[in-house]
Amino acid sequence: MQSIRSRLAVLSVLILTVAAAGCSDGFGIGDGDLEGRYEYDGTVDGAPFYSIEGNIRVYNQRRDEADVDLDWVMRDEDGRVVYSIQSQSPARAYVSGDYIRFDFEGWLDGGSGSDVEFVLEHEGEVRGRTMIGNWDLFTDRLGNDRGTFQARR
Repeated sequence: MQSIRSRLAVLSVLILTVAAAGCSDGFGIGDGDLEGRYEYDGTVDGAPFYSIEGNIRVYNQRRDEADVDLDWVMRDEDGRVVYSIQSQSPARAYVSGDYIRFDFEGWLDGGSGSDVEFVLEHEGEVRGRTMIGNWDLFTDRLGNDRGTFQARR
């Protein structure tokens, strides 16, 4: 009799654990659904007093693609805007499970009325309600920057 009860108890615990994980992402392990609006903050490698802020919106996710909008601001140690990038049209993201990668291309104000071409790349992973990853900013005349980011839904 005891062995049947203990087996039922173990079986019940396993069923409840699987059911809870299947219903939501309460354990923060990711479930492949990346859609939502994320509040974004990040760091700049080699510039500890610089910061990144903004938001990301992931929508229209289907199989291995999604659309992404971005508002992205780099600030210096005094809080002044160094770069500000706001998507004019969505980027096409590559999605695989909880992994996401997307790029934005466009023009930055280079001062003195000149524009500077840029590519801003993001690569990250979603765990629960948090996207964590790396970003790289490439420009044709202002140098390149990179860093890390966290974004929360």
